[in-house]
Amino acid sequence: MRVVNPIRDVLDQIDLSNINPDKPLIALSIGDPTAFPNMPTHDSVSNAVVKQLNTKLNNGYGPADGQEDAKAAVAELLSRENYPLAQTDVVLTSGCSHALQMSIEVLCNPGSTLLYPCPGFPLYATLAHHLRVETAEYKLRPAANEDEGWEADLEHFEQLAKVRS
Repeated sequence: MRVVNPIRDVLDQIDLSNINPDKPLIALSIGDPTAFPNMPTHDSVSNAVVKQLNTKLNNGYGPADGQEDAKAAVAELLSRENYPLAQTDVVLTSGCSHALQMSIEVLCNPGSTLLYPCPGFPLYATLAHHLRVETAEYKLRPAANEDEGWEADLEHFEQLAKVRS
């Protein structure tokens, strides 16, 4: 089965040789700062990675759900007075795509339908189709207060949910 990623399809059609040199390009389309020279890794990050590698303490595979000390730090940061988190509540992933894939794998069965927002992130459909999960987009609309961003069109969402139940 061929995995289709709509973002990559658009990127493959862009001719980077015709970009206006007077306007700096900030390519945020694929989440890969190494693909373009305008978002270099900061030296402090590179130095920290090299320093860690040189200790030879973590040069192999770590736990699949993340290092215990990192999970504890996340749990501490995100805990709230009435909603405490333990490090066992935290799963660290290899980025957003991996987190979405794991979520879809856990929440959906092949043949079920995943509703995701439109406009939204097309990777939902890419991952779902790979897992043989159907998809449908529910509409978003600008929030009444523009500072609040977007909100779900609940009537459209309800219509989609009824069709699939």
